[in-house]
Amino acid sequence: MNPKNNFTHHVDKNNVKIWSVTRLPFEPKGWLVDMREQIRQDLRLLNLEKDHTFCAYYISSDNSFCDVENILFYNVGVSNFNNLTKNGLIFERVFKQPPEFQKFEFPHFQHYSVRKNFFSYWKLEKELAKFSSAPIRHFSLDTKVDQIWYALKKGNVQSLDSLKTSQNFGLELKLNLNRETRLSSILKVLLDGIISAFQSHLNDNNQFLFDKISERLEINPEQVRELLLNEDNAVLGKNKLIHKRADSIQWNPKDDGLVKVQVFPKYSDSEYTTFSGKIFSVKTYESEDNTQI
Repeated sequence: MNPKNNFTHHVDKNNVKIWSVTRLPFEPKGWLVDMREQIRQDLRLLNLEKDHTFCAYYISSDNSFCDVENILFYNVGVSNFNNLTKNGLIFERVFKQPPEFQKFEFPHFQHYSVRKNFFSYWKLEKELAKFSSAPIRHFSLDTKVDQIWYALKKGNVQSLDSLKTSQNFGLELKLNLNRETRLSSILKVLLDGIISAFQSHLNDNNQFLFDKISERLEINPEQVRELLLNEDNAVLGKNKLIHKRADSIQWNPKDDGLVKVQVFPKYSDSEYTTFSGKIFSVKTYESEDNTQI
C-alpha cells in the first residue's frame, strides 16, 4: 500500500474496516465519495446471522465535535444498514489512536462488525435516568423529533443524577417496533428526541418555536413552553434545543458527549411503538476483546 493513500480498507464476512486521513462528511467530495462507496460495497459482504449483533466503532484521537451516529451511519447512507441492524445495534465513539494498517498510521478508523459477543471501550459509571415512553402511533420515516420528545415527556422518567461538565454518557434502549420498521432509518430522530427530553431549553422567547411544535403535536403552545423549560429531568443540562429554520424548526440537542449506544428491538404487528431504557455516565476501560480490532 502507498502510505500517501487517503484511505484503505479490509473486509471479511464479519468485519468492515476503513482507515482514512479524515472523517467521512455528510456531503463528500473527491476521494471521499470513493471511500463512501467502498464502505457501502463492503457492508454488503457482511453475514448477519440470527444470534449476531451489528456493532460499529469510530476510533480517533481527534476529539473535536462530531455526531458519531452521523459519521458511522447517516453520512454513509442509512439504507445500507437496514438488514444489518434488524437484530439490534451497538455503536461507540472511541478517543484513541487507531490501530495501524500494515505499519501505516491513519488518524481515523471506522469498524463495522457482526458478532455473537460484542465488546465495549466504555463501561457504566453512574446511572443518570431510567425511562419508558408513552406509545407513538405509526412510527415511520415521517415521525418528527417532537413526537419522540413528547412521548418521553408523557411517559415515566426516574432521574437519578446529573451529568457533570465534560463527562461522556451512554444510552441503552429497548424498542417495541412494528416489524415493518427499519431500525437504521429511525435511529437519528429517535436519539435526538430522547436526548432532547433530558435537556431543558434555554428560552429565547421566540413564540414561533412554541407555536410550531404546538401545531405539530396538537397541544397548547404554553404547555410546549413549560415542557421545554422544565428542568426536573434535565440530567444532561441546558441547551438551546430548537431554533427557527426557514418556515419550520430544527432540534439541536447537545449530544457530542454521547459515546455509547445500545439498541435492542422487539418486533410485533402493533401499530404502536414504545421504548424504554436508561442514560448513564461512562468511563473507559480496556476490554480483553479490544485486541480483536
